[in-house]
Amino acid sequence: ETLCSLPTNARSSPSTLSVEGCMRVLEGLAAVGSFPSKIVELCVRTCLEHRSQLSSQNVATAIFVAGLTKGTKLDSEVFHQFTGRLLNSAKFRKNDSLGPNSVAQLLRGLAAAGIKPDERLQAFLGEQALKYTSEFTVRDSTSLMIVVHQLKLDQTAVGQRLGMEVAASIPSMGPDDLVRLASVMAELNLRDVGMLDALGFRLRDCYGSLLSKHLTDFAMSLRELNFSSLFTKCGIAELVPSLKDLSPNDAAFLMAFCPPPIQEILISKFIHDADSLQKLNPTSLITVYGAASQDLAHVAELALEMLKGKDAAMAVSADVGCVALCRAIQGPDPAFAITILTSFLATVENKFTSTQVEVIIDQLRKAVAESVPESARLANESRSARARKEEDLMATNKESVVATHVRPIYVHPASKIQTSLRGATFTVPASLYRFLGRRVCANVDFLSADMCVAVLEIYMHGQVRDDRVVKAVFRRMSKLHRTIIN
Repeated sequence: ETLCSLPTNARSSPSTLSVEGCMRVLEGLAAVGSFPSKIVELCVRTCLEHRSQLSSQNVATAIFVAGLTKGTKLDSEVFHQFTGRLLNSAKFRKNDSLGPNSVAQLLRGLAAAGIKPDERLQAFLGEQALKYTSEFTVRDSTSLMIVVHQLKLDQTAVGQRLGMEVAASIPSMGPDDLVRLASVMAELNLRDVGMLDALGFRLRDCYGSLLSKHLTDFAMSLRELNFSSLFTKCGIAELVPSLKDLSPNDAAFLMAFCPPPIQEILISKFIHDADSLQKLNPTSLITVYGAASQDLAHVAELALEMLKGKDAAMAVSADVGCVALCRAIQGPDPAFAITILTSFLATVENKFTSTQVEVIIDQLRKAVAESVPESARLANESRSARARKEEDLMATNKESVVATHVRPIYVHPASKIQTSLRGATFTVPASLYRFLGRRVCANVDFLSADMCVAVLEIYMHGQVRDDRVVKAVFRRMSKLHRTIIN
């Protein structure tokens, strides 16, 4: 109450607060963790009006940063005066240098205010940060890695030095710091396998103090860095079933990072009935559907039924979506399952990689081939034998150089599909044709010749005409043909 009355008193008596008093007020606010904007604005304004009384660089920096972080309007004159003081002090007042806390505050304040320092200030900040990298706390160093990137100080080697300091501290870090560091690496896209390995093994060693939030946050960072396999490699997946605070949604999320045996344990322990499934969001339900084994098929069916009534606004990861689609293709009622799943996957279909698209195509090809009646299969084997004879004749024709080079692209992939797919009883749902067509066109430059043939076979089987897909596939096959000829 006393602090809140300060602005009113200050208006009637400008000398109510001195610069020293402002500093004490700011220190008190920092101690209680509350920064009312009116009080901060008063302190900053008072100090700026009496700049000559600012006793040291650390005091000046604290006032300046307080103004930046609370959005106080600092005109260009004030900013230039402050930066001039910093640079001149570094040059002429060696005994009045910034301490590590002030350097960290200044870097954060400039980044928070969106101020881009000029070359002189960049050089000064880089020099000061390098000077104190060994004195920053682990938490400061981790957060400053992002700040340094935002202020474009990477060229001063500050980022690399901070990374080295943080890496050296990993063996002594707790779960909170480990997860925070992984999050920073994901934000900066630092794909350092050695550092992530060290983080994972250290996190496993902290088993006694681990919470489910630690593992879900760490797993999310690994996914963003495309290193999801490290979750199992570091032995963290084995700890998931024994976490005491694991909720059904957390269990479902972490299933995507665990091997099949752990997935089955998680489903049977946390997601084994309709009540637990009812609590899951769409992403979790799709994960459970894709991971449930044959022994837990009833859980997969329940999850699929519940997906019908869920809101499809939630984004699903491409990895989970690929697994779920493949399961749907192999399931007893693929048309029903695929129709439901594709509506959810529409939000992330652009994230499907060419490898995932090929996996889905391969599953479709197998499903169609396996549904061919025995009589058609025997007739096709006879046709395949004739095709192999023709292939050998082409290979021995020395006058046809082109035929010899074409063989690996056209003849061999087609002969690998041992059924003509005519007479197959498997029906590919229209929703999957649409989904597959968009993904094939987007990833066509990465598809192998075998996959191109498979796409054409699948479309021929369904008697689906999609000129865009067919033209894209033929262009890809023509390009592969020209590459090998050359």
